[in-house]
Amino acid sequence: MVWLAIFYESDKHLETDRHNFKVKPIDKYRIRFEYINLDKDSKEQFLRLLEGRLVQQQINFTVGNKSKDSANHRMLFVLFDELFVGGIQDLSGDRKQGFFQLLMTSFLMNLEPIKENTLKTSFSTWKNDQEKDNSRN
Repeated sequence: MVWLAIFYESDKHLETDRHNFKVKPIDKYRIRFEYINLDKDSKEQFLRLLEGRLVQQQINFTVGNKSKDSANHRMLFVLFDELFVGGIQDLSGDRKQGFFQLLMTSFLMNLEPIKENTLKTSFSTWKNDQEKDNSRN
C-alpha cells in the first residue's frame, strides 16, 4: 500500500512539473544556442521547456529588437511557433493565455519581467504580420 501511495504521489509531482504544450521532437545537440544568446544556466532551463517541463529558474532572453533597446518578443514567438506542435499562430482563449503565462513564468527579457500587456500587443502584431505574409504567399 505504501508503494502505491508513493507511485501516485510521484505521478502527481510529474504532472505539476509539466507545461500544457506538446513540443516537437528535436535533437538537443543540434540546437544553435549561440543564435539566441543563452548562457549555460538558461540553456539548461530552455532544454527543460523542450522536454515539456517547467523551468526552475527564469531564462534571461537577450536577443535584441531592431532598436537594440530591449529584448525581442517576436523572436520568442517565432521559436515557439516552430517548437510547439501546431505552432502558436492559432492560439486563442485559455490556450493563448496559458502560453502567455508560460512565457511570463519562464523568461525574463534582459533581466526584466515580461509585461503581460506588452506581450499581448507584441503577439497580436506578430500574428497579423504572419497572416499578411501567408496571404501574400
